Amino acid sequence: MKKFQKGQGMVEFALTLVILIGIVAGMIDIAPAIFNVYTAKQMSARGARAAGIYSPDLYRTCQGDVLAAIGNPWLLSATWDVTISPNCDSNPLSTIPTSQNVVVTVEVTYTRLFWRGGAGVWTFYLPTVDQAR
Repeated sequence: MKKFQKGQGMVEFALTLVILIGIVAGMIDIAPAIFNVYTAKQMSARGARAAGIYSPDLYRTCQGDVLAAIGNPWLLSATWDVTISPNCDSNPLSTIPTSQNVVVTVEVTYTRLFWRGGAGVWTFYLPTVDQAR
């Protein structure tokens, strides 16, 4: 009986190690995705707010204000793209009627870091709606 008890600890350690490696690998993929989603939601909110308070002049445009408010954020293993509602255009003299909704959507395409097989790319669409003032 003593012979088998020595090997039992090694078997339990091997089983536990496999589970632990799976958990750590999952955290390596999930944590950057959560960071990217949070950052993109903040980008979307800043862009929608900039579009909502936009007032026309001869130099700035609504789209320019949105893109300036969003900036150029750093995302982990991801790319991003912005879609702005059509009522926020690139004409410096156009206005958005008061109480009209402005939608800014940030699309984040995240490439997983560890497990790349199967659905190795996740895409998140994060829209924010604000009303023109």
